[in-house]
Amino acid sequence: MRTSKRNNFIADSPRYSAPSRSLTLFSVLSVSALMGALFGAICLGYSDGSIAAMLENAEKSYFEVRKNGDFAQIMLGAFASTGFYLIIAFMLGFSAVAQPFELLLPFFKGLGSGVLLAQIYGNSPKDFSAAKFIAVFPAALISLIVILFASREAVYLSSRLFKICFKGDSGSGMLARVKLYGARFLVLIAIASIAAAAEPVPAMLLL
Repeated sequence: MRTSKRNNFIADSPRYSAPSRSLTLFSVLSVSALMGALFGAICLGYSDGSIAAMLENAEKSYFEVRKNGDFAQIMLGAFASTGFYLIIAFMLGFSAVAQPFELLLPFFKGLGSGVLLAQIYGNSPKDFSAAKFIAVFPAALISLIVILFASREAVYLSSRLFKICFKGDSGSGMLARVKLYGARFLVLIAIASIAAAAEPVPAMLLL
């Protein structure tokens, strides 16, 4: 009787399954982006005078456009920074051996974001600019998330091509997969466009 109750309890207990492949890959890409941001912030703190001056000039140029540029300049500049990575991710997806590069895309995107945010923070808490942070962080976060999803889709397609080329898997359904791949990138481009169109709004804080 007790054995039967115990078996029923075990059968009714919730089963914990391993994380899905999609979640695991997204987590790996997120770690890659976080490592890039940390690496960028650390490198900025230990860079020599010439590199520090170059980064400082890049920061001034970045905020100069958002402070004095018109709507089109701000929007196009914001979209270009995300669109560049989207194009690279899209092209890498059609390579069967590009997975390592696709995993590194969030790292390099995070690298630039980390450098910029570290410059906003300054050398001490007194140097922190809330206006600059609000003008940069939301757009940088949305852009990074878009690149994470783009890299994930590129890894999926590359992995499928790898199995076809090197493991002898059938290529059936590949046309439908490529169409879905293109459709998902169109959605990511639309999200990046909306985010770029909204970026002039927080930039008004810099006026």
